[in-house]
Amino acid sequence: MDSYCEDNRATELLKSVLELLDDGVHVLTAAAMTPDGPQTTMALVENYPGVTLINAEEIDLMVNVLSMMAGMGNGGLLVRSQRDASTRRVFGWHISGLMTEPVGSAELFDAYCTDPATGEAMPLPPNTVYTKAPALH
Repeated sequence: MDSYCEDNRATELLKSVLELLDDGVHVLTAAAMTPDGPQTTMALVENYPGVTLINAEEIDLMVNVLSMMAGMGNGGLLVRSQRDASTRRVFGWHISGLMTEPVGSAELFDAYCTDPATGEAMPLPPNTVYTKAPALH
């Protein structure tokens, strides 16, 4: 697959994710496992009624990492959203070849609420809800 196609597919995937976001502050984290090792990037998105604020350089880096998943690797995309001070929502997708599979809430909980050194369960962070991501088309 050529890089132009990979970039277009990555851009469409990112647009699909951005369209899902409600008003509030969102942190998107993409991680790709590639032959050259893991590649990660983050982007801050702020949605207000009728306005979306996003850094173009961060989005370019996000498309670059998502493109790596299309051509030579796999990984995931995680969204941490906060509409107000009372609740944070976390959801994401496994990605391989830019085919997405929503990550379930139990898997997110296990990933974020398990002590990596001991394997013991840790308490849920206050005001945080882990939810299954919607399917992307």
